[in-house]
Amino acid sequence: MNNPIAWLWLTLAVISEVIATTSLKASKELTVFWPSVLIVIGYMLASYFAILTMRHFPAILGLALIICGVILITIFSKMKAS
Repeated sequence: MNNPIAWLWLTLAVISEVIATTSLKASKELTVFWPSVLIVIGYMLASYFAILTMRHFPAILGLALIICGVILITIFSKMKAS
């Protein structure tokens, strides 16, 4: 669990998800091309890095960290929208 590469994968997964999530509004329901491309690539990278994270963390801990990241993204996106 003290493997620094695992924390790097987790950080990259969260960053990729943040990029994809923030591109959702700019894509205007997937009608604008480049933000839509960012969404697809961002979520693909987030999934890939999440898989790499799960190789190093115990499954339940890795899943809990990913869920916490999703919850934080949701909270901050709601705060920004207000």
